[in-house]
Amino acid sequence: MVNNDIIHCQFHNWYPLFPKNVPKAIQIPLSIEFVEFLIKDGISIPDIYLENNYKNAEIIDLDDILEEDNDNDDKDLDHETFFPNIIQKIEHAIYNLGGKIFCKLNWSSPNDATWITTTKSLQCISVGEILLLLKSSSKVAHDIINPYYDDQLIEHDKKNNDVKQQNKDNDLQYYLVLQKWCNYHNNSKFRCFVINNELVGISQYEFSYFEHLKSQKQHIKDLIINFFNINIKKSKFILNTYIFDLYKDKNDKIWIINIKPLKKKFSDFKLFSNYEELLKSYEEQEEKKNIIFKITEKNMRINHQQTAHNIIQRLPDENLDISDNKGIEYMIQLMKLQNKQDLK
Repeated sequence: MVNNDIIHCQFHNWYPLFPKNVPKAIQIPLSIEFVEFLIKDGISIPDIYLENNYKNAEIIDLDDILEEDNDNDDKDLDHETFFPNIIQKIEHAIYNLGGKIFCKLNWSSPNDATWITTTKSLQCISVGEILLLLKSSSKVAHDIINPYYDDQLIEHDKKNNDVKQQNKDNDLQYYLVLQKWCNYHNNSKFRCFVINNELVGISQYEFSYFEHLKSQKQHIKDLIINFFNINIKKSKFILNTYIFDLYKDKNDKIWIINIKPLKKKFSDFKLFSNYEELLKSYEEQEEKKNIIFKITEKNMRINHQQTAHNIIQRLPDENLDISDNKGIEYMIQLMKLQNKQDLK
């Protein structure tokens, strides 16, 4: 894949093109020093932000769970000198967006790190929650360390990556994107595939069976096709082949959640088997003029490889390497604390 595809799918490149169909967002430019902080080993967040984050939840003792990651130098961090300009902008953005927000960087959200939050979701109401999510996310680290590498499951040596040099080489400016929190229902999220500026496939986003989708299938399909033809196909978005994720609200309005490159090997094709199936749909489309819309049917057999891929992305890295005794102990401690909280 050419790097230009990835560059054009940065949030700040497509967000201005669809002002009426993307939830309100505030973008905060990040300094090189802050970006380096995000991939630095350990939590290294001033205590005041962690205390505020957990003042209403007795769930995590960070000293116990993350003992291996906390350096002595990080324990006495002064919040007054801890990126004050960026922190102030984050606090103002949270307030201006209604107090509940969703965060991401240029490309990815930290949806693989929800295990560390008290709500087990991406909803944030404080600086501490945002920092914890960003620093605990392998996806965020991937975006910073090597955004042009296709395989997001690769392990990176964070200590040996020169972020300053990489940003200079790639001419990258990183942003923290904060959006007004929207409680997207899984039964109304869809992934759409575009090849050569033609919509060739639509898939429900989650694999669960939703009974209402069967009766509403044609209606939803028509809504999505109409939205694409009017709002995206005719827009100034520069790519011709890509993926876009969307949400249909209760009033049938379509909201764009994300736009990303369509990668032949590493994309998540949801209910489609692979890129070749989409390409076949594109080649047959001129004759049939029919766009394939896939939903999970009752008693349908799901591609277990795809399901596993989704589950893996929701787990911390320590849970993926069962050969690492420290990782196993880490997860045992975390689950014990979670069970204790659930019993309260």
